[in-house]
Amino acid sequence: LKLCFKGAGAQRFTGFKREDVAAIKGHLQRHFAITLQEQAVASEGWNWGDVDIAPAADEAGNRDLRLVVNGRLGFDVPVDELRQVSAAKGEVNVELKADSAAPGEEMLTELRLFVPGSESGSLSADALSEELLRRAGLSAGGEALATLRNVTMVQPRGKHDFEFFSNMMRIRGKTQTYSVRYAHVTRVFLIETEQDKAWSVVFGLDPPLRHGTQNQDFICLTFGAEVEKIDLPGDFANELGKKNGEMERKSQIAAVLLKKYTGKAVVGPTNDFKELHPKRHSCLKCTHRAQPGNLVFCKQSMLFIVRPVWYVRYAEIDAVAFDAGRGGRTFDMVLHLSTGSLEFSQIESDFLVVVFQFFLKVGVKINDADKVQGQLDSQQRRKANPLAPAARLALDAGAGGAAGKPKDDEEDDPEDEDFDSEDDDEAAGEDSSSEEADDDDAGAPPGKR
Repeated sequence: LKLCFKGAGAQRFTGFKREDVAAIKGHLQRHFAITLQEQAVASEGWNWGDVDIAPAADEAGNRDLRLVVNGRLGFDVPVDELRQVSAAKGEVNVELKADSAAPGEEMLTELRLFVPGSESGSLSADALSEELLRRAGLSAGGEALATLRNVTMVQPRGKHDFEFFSNMMRIRGKTQTYSVRYAHVTRVFLIETEQDKAWSVVFGLDPPLRHGTQNQDFICLTFGAEVEKIDLPGDFANELGKKNGEMERKSQIAAVLLKKYTGKAVVGPTNDFKELHPKRHSCLKCTHRAQPGNLVFCKQSMLFIVRPVWYVRYAEIDAVAFDAGRGGRTFDMVLHLSTGSLEFSQIESDFLVVVFQFFLKVGVKINDADKVQGQLDSQQRRKANPLAPAARLALDAGAGGAAGKPKDDEEDDPEDEDFDSEDDDEAAGEDSSSEEADDDDAGAPPGKR
C-alpha cells in the first residue's frame, strides 16, 4: 500500500493479505473520500520498457520515475530520493540517497538505464537526464551566474567547465555532467606546490561525488601559472583586491568563487611549517602507494594531494613513526590512526628535522622521539664537520697515497644511517587566503579520502 501525501513524499506499507484490500478501500473512501487505485504489476521479468516522465504528479499523486513494461508497472523510484543524475553515451546513471539506511539494511543505491534514442523524435539519454534533474530539484534554471572553463580535474580526470548558480554548481565534462549543491561542500583549500610551480584548489564533499564505482570525497583542481581576465559577479573581485577586467591567476578566481557561493573560508598551508622549511615551502614531495604527490601542512590538519586526496586532522593521529629509506637519503613516515595507518615514503632526509619539529609544535605524539632527536643531532654534527674520517681518508689518498689506496692500519668508519631501520625494503598554504577560520569542520571521518 502506497500513500501519496498532498505536500510531497509518500509512504509504503507491505505485508497485507489479499482479503484486506476491500477493507482498506472502504476505509479510505469513507474517512478520506479517496478511491484506492489498483496498479497491475509486470511479472514478465523483462529488463526493458517505457519510462514514465510525466512533468507533474498524476491523479494518484505519483512523482516517481516509473518503468512501464507491457502496459504494467515494472518498478518505480521516488524522484525525491535521487541524489545525482548524469548521462553519457546513451546511458543515464541515477544515484540514490542512502541516508535512511539502517545498519545491515540493503538498499538500491544506483540505477543505469540504456536509452537507444535511435528513432527520430524519440527520448534521448540527455533529455531523460535533464527531466529527472528538474523533477528532483537538482537542476538549476536560468543562466549561470559565473563560469570557469577548461579546469583540470584530477578525479574524475579531464577538463571540465564549472557553472555556478544560486544554490548549486554544475560540472560539465566531455562525457558526464555532475550537479553539486553548495550545502554539500564541507571545506575549501588553496595550495601552492612551489616545486611544481603549480596551484591546487581542493574542496571536500559530503555526500561524496560518485564516479563509476568510486566515491570522491575530495575534488582536486590543478592550475599552472595561467591567468585570465576577471569577470566575476557583484563584489567578488574585491576579494582579490582587483577589479573586473584585470588579470589574475585562474586558481585565485576559482577559490574566490567557491568561497563566495559555499560560504566556506579558503584555507591554505600554515606559516608555522613554512618558517621551519629551509626554502620556505608549504609542502613536501613524497609518494603514497607508488603515487607521487605532496604533503601539505595546515594549522590543524594535513593533506596529501594529488591522487588520491587524503585529509587527516592532527587530533585524529595517535602517533607518528619515522623509518629510514634505502641509503639514508630518504625517510618514510607512518601515521597511526584509530581507523588504521597511512604511510608516506621517499621524503628527502634533509626535511626530517622540519617534520619532526612541526609535529612537536602541534602536539602530535612521535614514537621514539628521543631516538629520532639523537639521530638528528648526529646528522647536524656531520654537516658542521664535513671532514669526517671517511672524507679525510679520501683527501689523504688523493694527496699521494700509494695507488690511491689507504694505509693498512686505517679503516673506513661505517657510514652512519640517518635512522635505524628494521626493514631496508623501501615502500613502493596556513598561509590562508583567509585565516579567519579553521580548516577543520567537525564531522569528517579520520583519514577520509
